[in-house]
Amino acid sequence: EETERAVEAGELFTRLTDSGVLIYRRRETYYRTYFYLADPESPDIGETDLPAVLEIPYRDRDAAAKTAADGFVRAGFAPLFHRIRMTRRGGETCGQSAMIPARPDQLDGIRKLLRENFHPYAGCIPGGEELADEIAAGHILTATDVSGFLHFTESRTGSELRHLAVTESIRGQGI
Repeated sequence: EETERAVEAGELFTRLTDSGVLIYRRRETYYRTYFYLADPESPDIGETDLPAVLEIPYRDRDAAAKTAADGFVRAGFAPLFHRIRMTRRGGETCGQSAMIPARPDQLDGIRKLLRENFHPYAGCIPGGEELADEIAAGHILTATDVSGFLHFTESRTGSELRHLAVTESIRGQGI
């Protein structure tokens, strides 16, 4: 459904080369890059009119993904930051919450917190329409004054924290 909207809006284009296929999805200020490579050591990335952002999550044992990441670095992509994914077993109480489901009129405040707390090229940052859809789905909880928010997704087995942001001046106070 989301991909169909992107195609209809003209936000997707592909680049077919001898080394594989690159798919670019236009975001507000950059292209999110997806790929399938026949030759991961030497990807032919071409040029784009906006910065291109690529994320390759992998574990130490994922040799093919590491080879692809190294190939993209050789092709001109520069690593910006590293993320760590953590899990916590369920069934434990985490304490009281002052968070409430976000309302559509809080969209601008939530977008402002996203821009202040995340790198602008982080591929996992939702655009305006996607963020509005997540608010409508009840997947964003916020402090009443939008001084912080929590964005999550649900699955068969639980939920996943996607974004958490708090206004810098009040961090560490347990909102």
